Amino acid sequence: MLVAEKVENQAMFDLCLELGFEYFQGYFLKKPEVIKGKRVDANVQSAMNLVSALQDEQINIDTIANLVSQHPKLSYQLLRILNSPVAGIPRKVESIREAVVYLGLTQLRKWALLITATSSSNKNIDQLKLLLVRARCCQLLADNSKNISSDVAFTMGLMSGIDLLLGIDRQTALKQIALQEGITKAILLGEGPLGKLLYCTMCIEQERWDAIEKMPSPIRKALNHAFFDALRWANDIAQELRQ
Repeated sequence: MLVAEKVENQAMFDLCLELGFEYFQGYFLKKPEVIKGKRVDANVQSAMNLVSALQDEQINIDTIANLVSQHPKLSYQLLRILNSPVAGIPRKVESIREAVVYLGLTQLRKWALLITATSSSNKNIDQLKLLLVRARCCQLLADNSKNISSDVAFTMGLMSGIDLLLGIDRQTALKQIALQEGITKAILLGEGPLGKLLYCTMCIEQERWDAIEKMPSPIRKALNHAFFDALRWANDIAQELRQ
């Protein structure tokens, strides 16, 4: 098992990857600090209300557009992300309604959820990036599963760090967001297929090499590929959010 230590930035990570390292440690992969608290300010509460509304499977594009329009910063960042290479849309998107033509409600919900959570956070971009890596890694692992929705997995990964994103206690946050029961149980109790998927992702995020070594070889291989791909994707998103 090859472990690269003191990985401080993207360039160092890419070099170690080319040299054949399998696992990595360092500031570039640093786990964000947890800040707990019970008080929820108005901006955070507004973001949580929108995140909760986006979980409604019956929500339609008009409702999403109206909700997003109430958050100017979200509207701006969402359209900018959708018009960047990371979204993969072949033409310029002028409105939220137009975006659904290319993305569909499920994908639009994912992007709106991501931007809502990150734009409402006072965390620095590197800490946000780690949570984006977690969400994307969960999504990519779910792509290899027959019984887990990749979009649900992404939501679970991002919402598992809602306390980090919004700076409030996890229990407080999850009580106010209408997540699917399976997502909540996976986050709080590690239950079900989603819980196992989150466990694998957290193992590599937290550099728990002993636990990873005990996983079957196909799972280790899939986890490595998903994590590396997620790092690159999250870096692209972070660059867009910096602008």
